[in-house]
Amino acid sequence: MSFLRTSLLSGVAVSTKMGALLLINKVLALYMGPAGFAIVGQLQNIVGAMTSLSSASSSVGVTKYTSEYSFSFNKQREIWRSAVLMSLCCSVLCAAILIIFRFEIASYAFAGEVDSVVLVWLAICLFFSAVNLTLLAVLNGQQRVGLYSLANIFGSLLSALLVLGLTSLHGIIGGLIAVSTYQAFALVATLCICLKCSWFRFSNFFGRVSWSAVGKLSKFSLMALVSAICAPIAHMLIRSNIGDQYGWEFAGYWEAASRLSAAYLMFITTTLSVYFLPRLASISNAKELSAEILSGYKVVLPLLAISGIFIYLSRDFLIAILFSADFYAARELFLGQVIGDFLKMAGWLISYVLLARALVWQFIVAEIVFTALYVALALFFLKVAGWEGVMIAYVVNYTAYWLVVYFLLNKSIGFSLCRR
Repeated sequence: MSFLRTSLLSGVAVSTKMGALLLINKVLALYMGPAGFAIVGQLQNIVGAMTSLSSASSSVGVTKYTSEYSFSFNKQREIWRSAVLMSLCCSVLCAAILIIFRFEIASYAFAGEVDSVVLVWLAICLFFSAVNLTLLAVLNGQQRVGLYSLANIFGSLLSALLVLGLTSLHGIIGGLIAVSTYQAFALVATLCICLKCSWFRFSNFFGRVSWSAVGKLSKFSLMALVSAICAPIAHMLIRSNIGDQYGWEFAGYWEAASRLSAAYLMFITTTLSVYFLPRLASISNAKELSAEILSGYKVVLPLLAISGIFIYLSRDFLIAILFSADFYAARELFLGQVIGDFLKMAGWLISYVLLARALVWQFIVAEIVFTALYVALALFFLKVAGWEGVMIAYVVNYTAYWLVVYFLLNKSIGFSLCRR
């Protein structure tokens, strides 16, 4: 299946998800204002990290091996059962941590502004979120783009309805509970899609586990766990520092710029996971890998440039429509945001080769080093350049990330974008 066709098929799903995300952001922004919006960002980082930990971040491995073992259903089933067992064990552990330390976590992350019951709801829903990610990974690995897209569409709609419903009924606490649980409710949509598939039987996901399969998934789990933990921690540290130095309203402005960025980049990141991961996993030749990445660049980079220019020129209108007039100061961050987004996606496209080729230690070192560098740069530029300095850090960090990941791949497997 071509990159262009995959992009078109996933476009409707991504548009729906993007619309749902923007609607959720609008509702939360109106109810909570800039300072409260920053607190929501803290909660979402915890939700993201815990969801990844509870699933053992095995989705990437499930996608890869489901695609790679297309010739053997028994081997696929071993992978699926192993992924569910890993998710169950990790979900129980994460839920216990959330429940036992909920008061401490709420006090540190939310400055006492969020009721710890929100974390209890998150703990209850972790395993269901993990199962949803596993089923989506199976659909992705089978390259059933239509069904994968349909599951995401209905999952996004259910999530938006949950946030709107709970927020309108119970105010801020309802909205926060919805943010903590909507990924689990998306499982309803995914199950409805999978029940019609010939491969779906509960016995294919629960039963005797292959420890060899667990070992294979563990490599990908380790890489994805590092990534899943590093990004939320970095954002929480930066957001807290902005809040401490300049006030939580300013942290809310940064959160608004970051949320808008995540929304318009969703199309690119979804296509990368749907098309590039299974595709790159099937390529063993460095020259072919280089050609595949280069073809992706020819589509992705112009699209990013056009989107970034539009976002920047329309920033005042977008802030008014998607958030509220209270967020107007966020406009000062948009130039650095769109430049950093371009550099980030250029680097991420190459880094998918590290995932697909299971270059574990290269990936882990790059993630840890550049997460630490991002936080250090942010703290430095916040002091010397004001609150807008966080965007300078964003641009500098992802420029360095792009160059270093390219260098690692060139040295490891002879990858080069200059090949003829």
